[in-house]
Amino acid sequence: MANFQPLKDRFIKVLEENLRVFQIGGVFFDYGCGRGDVAEHLICNPVFTQGYAYDLAVTEEQIQSGGVRAGGGHLTYLRRTDELPDKADLAVLLDVIEHVHDPERVFHEIADHVRKDGWLILTMPYNPHEWGIDDEFYGHLRRLSLRGSISLLENSGWNVIRLLDPTFPSFWFIRRGYLLLRALTSSSVQQQPAKHMGDIEKTLKSARDSAWDYGGIIPRLLANSLVPWMLVRRFDIYFESFFRGFELFVVCQKRSTSRDCSVCLNGHFTFQSFFHRYNLQKCTFCATEKVLPRVEGDLLPRDTDHLRSRLARRFLTATQNSRLRNLLGLPVKEKTIIVISRGAQALQTQVVPADWHLTQCHGNDLLNQNRMLRFHPDGARYGVVAMIHLIELFEEVSDAIRILDDMVAPGGYAYLEFPNSRSILKKVLRWRWFGYDPPMHRYVLDPLSLADQLGMRNYRLIRESHFAPEYSFYIFAQIIINTVFPFQRDALFDWLLNKETSGIKGIMTLLSLLLMPLLLPLFLMYQPLASLLRRGCVTCQLYRKTDVPNPHASGILSTGRD
Repeated sequence: MANFQPLKDRFIKVLEENLRVFQIGGVFFDYGCGRGDVAEHLICNPVFTQGYAYDLAVTEEQIQSGGVRAGGGHLTYLRRTDELPDKADLAVLLDVIEHVHDPERVFHEIADHVRKDGWLILTMPYNPHEWGIDDEFYGHLRRLSLRGSISLLENSGWNVIRLLDPTFPSFWFIRRGYLLLRALTSSSVQQQPAKHMGDIEKTLKSARDSAWDYGGIIPRLLANSLVPWMLVRRFDIYFESFFRGFELFVVCQKRSTSRDCSVCLNGHFTFQSFFHRYNLQKCTFCATEKVLPRVEGDLLPRDTDHLRSRLARRFLTATQNSRLRNLLGLPVKEKTIIVISRGAQALQTQVVPADWHLTQCHGNDLLNQNRMLRFHPDGARYGVVAMIHLIELFEEVSDAIRILDDMVAPGGYAYLEFPNSRSILKKVLRWRWFGYDPPMHRYVLDPLSLADQLGMRNYRLIRESHFAPEYSFYIFAQIIINTVFPFQRDALFDWLLNKETSGIKGIMTLLSLLLMPLLLPLFLMYQPLASLLRRGCVTCQLYRKTDVPNPHASGILSTGRD
């Protein structure tokens, strides 16, 4: 059914939807364009300025037909891959990879022509149990399983961001009926002219020939829009993640960093699930998860000055200063402390004893290491370093560990707070869990694996808890609210941050405010059990750095005050 027009229209529709979701535009190339109808459709989209259509079977007529199209973009037909652009924003492969004998080489070749963090969108037959006579007709070389398809792409330098199966259930039933009809009649596809061709010849003809064309009056009526395909699409959209059909639609992003897990150093990240517009990659060894794609630009500050509620600001100030007092009670020789968080801390200097020196830092200064010297002059080290919900924002956790180690003086302490990948609510409620917080959070960390990495740098885990006064209850309540009102996400949080919450979102905010007090008794029953099992939504870890030299240290830094 690869050339069955209603199915092709379905794929083009899904393609357009994902272009909007991931805001893809600029320059594209259609690898294995066949008739060129997909490339000609894309170039009419105003988000594209330049398009290239490559196929070994491109005709002279197609080459002459290139030029500026209705959307203002320019389309060029090519017969050679070395003429493809060097830094395209998007590569499209619709029903191509099942025809090539070395798909990994093709994916690497495509990556060479796509910019850093560029995109790849492809369709491919999958599920080996669905092999049929139409595969023979088109000269398909393989049908991989779902996991096999993911492995092929990830091992070829691509992060799988989204997976869909637009063929189930409607097109799956149509194809099943088609295959049954062919099995029961003497007019088999195998009796058509393609019967005596080799697989390469079938491949070259597959873009222009359709096994469906040999089906008689019923297939022709279906292909001529007897069926209201838009209604079928609306029905099938609820089954796109069932993966029981016969063809995948995949959105990938070019990998620019290692897929190895820098938390446990033993596994690698692989596709787990997709929600909203974000993908969860999960380590194959530990419980750490990574959120993709990464949103470009600086992370938005979330400091207490932006909170709409004065009561909330006072509460945060009180809890943050309480944490500071506890850290100031630690027995250290170097009485210097630096508190780094994503937003500006509302810390009161009057709680700091005269013999201590406090430095406060916005997390953006640490994430942008070019500005790190502003609060880290001459490699100064501190008696206490506190990273409050910051380590999960780093592009690589190994960078956070290295910077943390450079800042903690021998005999000093490191205090870390971050969302807990082992949370009970995360496991039960999945994407509704507030701790994911896309696009801000990059990681959801496994606390045990993080403790292992710091332990290898001679840090002792002194204390671990799973309750943070300013976070635990709110995270718990927001998760429950997201579950009770699934058609919104974090409306109350947006309201607290002074974001626009009009219309239906304003109603959801009001209902959330009314529900919050009712959830407090439930939280008081949940939190002790979650803390006992180390399955709370937040992890708070306190480490002591020993005096023993660290074999992983990046250099010898001086000790001093900021």
